[in-house]
Formats: sequence, structure tokens, C-alpha cells
Amino acid sequence: MLERRLCLTAFVMDSPQAIGEYNGTIQFAAFANLDNDNDIDIVIGASVGRINTGNGGFGPNILTGKGGGYLLHVSDIDGDGTSDLLAGTPNSFDGSGGFSLHQNDGSGAFDREVLGDDGFDSANMADAGDLDGDGDIDLVSGVSSSTPGGEVQFNRLRWHENLGDNTFRMHEIDYVAHDLREGIRLADIDTDGDLDFATNIGWYENIDGSRDFQLTKYAFDDGKLDFRQIEVADIDGDGDIDIAAAISRNDRLSHYVAWFENTDGAGSFGGQQTIDGRLESSDFRITDFDMDGDLDFVAADVGEGRVSWYENYSGNGDFGRELILVSGLNRNLFVDVADVDGDGDNDVMTATSLDRIYQLLLVENLGPRPIGDSNSDGRFDSSDLVVVFQANEYEDAVNGNSTFDEGDWNGDGDFNSSDFVFAFQQGTYVAEATNGARDRLFAGAVVYQQESGNKAFGRPTNESRVVDL
Repeated sequence: MLERRLCLTAFVMDSPQAIGEYNGTIQFAAFANLDNDNDIDIVIGASVGRINTGNGGFGPNILTGKGGGYLLHVSDIDGDGTSDLLAGTPNSFDGSGGFSLHQNDGSGAFDREVLGDDGFDSANMADAGDLDGDGDIDLVSGVSSSTPGGEVQFNRLRWHENLGDNTFRMHEIDYVAHDLREGIRLADIDTDGDLDFATNIGWYENIDGSRDFQLTKYAFDDGKLDFRQIEVADIDGDGDIDIAAAISRNDRLSHYVAWFENTDGAGSFGGQQTIDGRLESSDFRITDFDMDGDLDFVAADVGEGRVSWYENYSGNGDFGRELILVSGLNRNLFVDVADVDGDGDNDVMTATSLDRIYQLLLVENLGPRPIGDSNSDGRFDSSDLVVVFQANEYEDAVNGNSTFDEGDWNGDGDFNSSDFVFAFQQGTYVAEATNGARDRLFAGAVVYQQESGNKAFGRPTNESRVVDL
């Protein structure tokens, strides 16, 4: 039986706006508060930041950390109201270490402190929280290690105790034979009042807040799952912490995303609940994208070159069908979500690549999309009827093959008469389309046309120089 998938909300997204060009791959970028003015800034990698100048515009690049590296985590670690950065550096065997804190002085200027300095370590995951319950923010990191010749490779987990004076003491948690993947996430998984953490190999219980950690393997892992990313959140709204994951299986021949319910509130996780069985996610967020009070799913699909979202339509972890927010991307390795322009809805940040030059893209959310608006012009009218019938999927007897843009307006996977009933019941059909309403909808929006035959999205609005990462 085809699982019923509903679509309750859709949005009109502006064309991607290129706000910077960079040499080298943008592995990760994130929204942050760099200058303590309570608007949304951007950090790119571990070395470049962009300050929000108001209404979603961004100033020139600022330096956020000497030495670069891979951005792993963004949060306010020292409690001054601004974002600090945790970064990993590749194996260099020069004693420079593989895990560092880039501490913001409150104005957007950063100092770099190496936290792991035995020379062979390359941190590939990190998170921050009060692990020992003493009121300050500690750190946890996952590290891949090897000898200079690469003969021996092993993985380790560490936590870094905040001593209260901007210094940290490192403690070993575990040495593991499994490859530690992206994603180590702190949360109170067993609901006992202290912070535990989840990884791709299992979750570690903080034993009575005593700084000792005990690994519990996931019951649902049959040994054939390759977790590419882990996130933790109360997905079903029942008051405890669940897990979501991007997963590869069968030697990476299949990719999908799923979530696992914390069935007893104590860290016993139930079976897989698939969100999308064909999504090759390079990065995802569990966030209230439509701002209706529950947690939705937003993902960068590197296989298809797009960013999509899935509505938690019941609030209990029942996710709707894929709704594409932006497409036509190349090597879109990350996604982040925030109300950048302060207009009350969530915008999207991602990237695309052209000839080894990466463009950082901001996609503005222009507001809710009416049911029936298959051509994304902000209205439901006769032009949408032309679009859906040109898709040639009306009552085609192929189960589950239709999308919102192809006429599946009620979210059951098919385009048939029930979609017309559902759409016209909304009372938003415009009998005669006019250009005036559309012009008013897009007034002031800067549209970047995709150039024929490549993946470029125009030129940056306030910076034309290509920056080395």
C-alpha cells in the first residue's frame, strides 16, 4: 500500500542570489551572530565571515581564523552573545594539531587556540555544551588519527573540560575501530538531567553527570548502515530526544534519510522511519521551516543538485513529500536555514560550483505558496492548469509518481480529480491572471537567471572578487 504523504504548506522561493565567490570547495558554511547585533551573519569554512548589513545584505569578507581548517560547529562558547567557531585541520604531522577554537572577542575579531596538538589528529566532528554541570560550556570532539606513514589508523572521542578561565583540559572518552562520521550531537538522550551525546556508532551515556561515558549501540543498526550525518531533536513532540540520520547502505549504492524514535525516553530507539528513500543528503537540518511549531526536515541533495524540505504535517514525525526549494546546483555540500532578512519566514543558504569556483548562494523565501500554484508564480490560476496537464500524469495509473509541481496538490503521490477538489476548496483560484499581481509580488526582488549550459547564478551583489578559502 502506498503510504499517504500530505503537503500542507508550500513556499515561493526567489531565484538564488550569489553573495560571494571562493576558490576551493566550501565544505560547510553556517549562519551565525558575529558582531553581537542580533541579526544573521555568515561564517564560511573556518576562516571567512560575512557581516549582515541589514535586510539580508552582506558586507565584505572578514577573517575569522588564521590557519583555516574545516568548520565543525558554531555556538557561543564563552557566553558573550557572539558566535565562536570549532574547527578541524587535516593531518599535517607538524605538531599543529587537529582541533581548534576560534574565539570571537565580541566584535567579529577572532583568536585561534589549538585544543588538540599531538600532531597526527584530524578532528572531523564537534559539539559544545555543559557536560559536567558546572555552568560553563565544555566541548566534545571526534578525531581520526594515523601514523605519519598511514600504517595505523584509529579513531578517538574526547571531551574538553572548560576550566572557567578560557582554558580547556582534554579527557579521553573512547578509542573505537569504526570510522567516526560527521555528526556528534549533545543532548539529554536518557532524560536524566545531564548531557549525553550521539554518534554514528551509538550513543554515549553521561553516567550521573560524573564525566564517565558508556557506549550503547543502536539496536536498529544491523552493521550494514553507514551513517553519514546524525542530528538529535524531539521530532515527534513527545518530550524526549529522537535521532535523524543520512544513511548509505550496500556499499553506498543506496542513499536515504530516516529518523528513529526514542521509544521510552531513556535511549531505546525504535525502527527506521524513512523520510525519503532516495535522497543522497550531503547535509540536513531539523528545524521548524514553516514556523508552525513542529520540526520539519530540510536537506541538501548532492545527488540531484537541489535543496528540498519535508513538512512534519502531523507534528508527530509524519513527514510529507519532497518540496524543492532550489535546484540546478552542483556539489551543494551544505544547507542552513534562518530568517536572514527579518521578514518572518525562513530563508536558505547553500552553494554551487562552476569550474572550481564556489558561489555562496542565498535563497529568499517570498512567502507561502498557494495550493495549486504549480508554476511557482505566487498564484493559482489557469496557467497552473496548463503546467500540470503538460506533465501528462493525470490519472496515469502509476502510483506515487507525481509531485506538487505536477498536480499532486493534496500530497497523496498522485495527480487525479481529488487534487482539483482539494485545491478549489481553498478558495484561492484566480479566474483571470494579470501581470500586475505578479509584478507586485516580486517587486524589489533581485532575480538571477541561470546561464545556459552551466551552473552559475549571476554575479555577487556586493563583491566581485574571488576569495581563497
